Amino acid sequence: MAQLSGTYTINSAQPTGGTNFASFTAAATALNTSGISGPVRFNVLNGPYIEQFALGVIAGVSATDTIVVDGGASKQTLSYSGVVSQPAAVQLNGTDYVTLSNLTIDASAGVTYGIGVHLVGQADNNRISNCVVRGPATATSSTANAGIAASGTVTSATSVGNANSVRIENNVISGGYYGVVLTGTSTSARTSGNRVINNEIRDFYIYGLDVENSTGPRLTGNNIHRTSRTTVSSFYGVYLLGCVNTAIERNRIHDTFTGNTASTSAAYGLYFTSADATAGNENDVVNNLIYSFNGSGTEYGVYNGGSDFVRYYHNTVSLDNQAATGATQTTYGIYQVTAATGIDVRNNIVSVTRSGGTGSKYALAFATTTSTITSNYNDLFVGTGATYFTGRFGTADYATLANWRTANTNAYDQNSIDAAPQFVNLATNDLRPSASPLNNSATPLARVTTDFTGAPRSTTPDMGAYEFAPAADDVAVVSIDSPTSPASTGAGTVTVTVLNNGATPLNSVRLTYVLNGGTAVAQTFTLTGGVASGATRAVSFTTQATLIAGANTLTVTASLPNGNTDTNAANNTQTVTLYTALAGTYTINNTQPTGGTNFASFTDAATALNQGGVLTPVTFNVSGGPYTEQISLSTIAGASATNRVVFNGNGRTIQFGSSATGNGPLLRLMVPTM
Repeated sequence: MAQLSGTYTINSAQPTGGTNFASFTAAATALNTSGISGPVRFNVLNGPYIEQFALGVIAGVSATDTIVVDGGASKQTLSYSGVVSQPAAVQLNGTDYVTLSNLTIDASAGVTYGIGVHLVGQADNNRISNCVVRGPATATSSTANAGIAASGTVTSATSVGNANSVRIENNVISGGYYGVVLTGTSTSARTSGNRVINNEIRDFYIYGLDVENSTGPRLTGNNIHRTSRTTVSSFYGVYLLGCVNTAIERNRIHDTFTGNTASTSAAYGLYFTSADATAGNENDVVNNLIYSFNGSGTEYGVYNGGSDFVRYYHNTVSLDNQAATGATQTTYGIYQVTAATGIDVRNNIVSVTRSGGTGSKYALAFATTTSTITSNYNDLFVGTGATYFTGRFGTADYATLANWRTANTNAYDQNSIDAAPQFVNLATNDLRPSASPLNNSATPLARVTTDFTGAPRSTTPDMGAYEFAPAADDVAVVSIDSPTSPASTGAGTVTVTVLNNGATPLNSVRLTYVLNGGTAVAQTFTLTGGVASGATRAVSFTTQATLIAGANTLTVTASLPNGNTDTNAANNTQTVTLYTALAGTYTINNTQPTGGTNFASFTDAATALNQGGVLTPVTFNVSGGPYTEQISLSTIAGASATNRVVFNGNGRTIQFGSSATGNGPLLRLMVPTM
């Protein structure tokens, strides 16, 4: 067959001949045996195709004489179930100058093995663009299991390779042990020119984007997450080893364990290990968003393991999961371990308010005292309580920013702040800050001229990934301070703390509270002397709230700062559930919400007992169901031989009581299905 040149079709509805090939296999045979004498284009029609597309070294290819395979607007499908000797749906083995465009490349059916696109050996100047690429959906083997891989051998996704100038752009890449893995040979024989830009990399088993032994890779604008996969292990958003002059910029890294929030595996947003750069060839981490870490294990927004000359500039790290009530593992915004030189941490927002548990939580943790680290002009915001720390140096913990500034002979964060970022809407992944203290509080950096959106940085830039302009009038409800559990039934004063999140002094605000879905109580407060931008003040309603026995839901909403419309409504409301001592008869009915005399679950009833206690004997009549849950009862205030707690349901009674002296031990019971 003559060398190929010009435009051809891959069309299963027509026989192979002339300018048509009936299969990818037929097209590959022609390319591998005959080569090309000019630019070649294949338009793919009438799929799907269930086969492998395997190319070797193609004679005649060059920067001008390239090969394009285009699946068109319908993204024609090539499916292949990998085997140990041939795991890849598309295999480019030493192949150069191939573009795969608008294709669906599906290796998701691989039980153990499967690679969507595999670049083997020195497969240079190849491009994967606007494709849907699927690695194995459930396989957990690391041997040959990836969405896209560049390695050294056909049978492995991670053996050392040397593919250069690879462009992976605007694809949706899912599944695999690795979403994307690109390997070089060593730190003395690195690949170069590789680009991973504007892709969605999702639902991988462990590694989202793994780049090893490369110089100058650009990892930009990617959306890396694990929203749907239920069988998971540790999470590595971006994993970097042995690289220099890297740009990791404008990526979203989020939803680490959404498909399995009970997992106690660790999560790493960015992971650097032995990525030792040099001055002038730094690895740069700029304008990234790291958020929605939602597992039950140890969390690291950024992990630097002994990697020299890394610049962490203008990133936003939010480890603020408020559903992690049982988490006992440690949480780190930015973590550094093993001695390193030239680490630069500036202009970042690091918010760590992950709830609950006994694990310590840090904005910054520098585990080695011999590293050379610059850290300044950051917003370091942590929660309130004994487990929250602004920083750690060596083995010493520093609770507040003021404490942290004394670490290492006053070396760190002398110009940093500790303001709540007031993200516009964290629930919808809108991490634009609105807190006025962050505005114009960063230091200009020549490396960072734009923000996450591409908007220019001002000469007085803002902290974090976004430039923003705070509203002139913006009020936030920070907390509901009273009443708190355990509360007394009857009238109680409602006290709240408000934050002036606007740019101008706050002189007045309207607050409204609603208790248990009842009538709204509104009051306009004049704030004597005004509240400065970024400052808070506690105020109390004149009209008291009347609490009922058991669970009470109290919502407070702010509006009309300085009599004007509040354009940032996302921070205006706080809701708490508080408990008074129980007395008498209640229901447990999962067809009704918790409130008044009903509890929607045994767990809700147990919470009310643990937090509010009892005044008299208490009976819960169980209906609805089934209930499959565990309840945990600790010391119940007021319980005694006469003040017993009885759970009644379906003809059987499960009774919890304490001794005549009261206050029995912690009791755990698995409630049977009813």
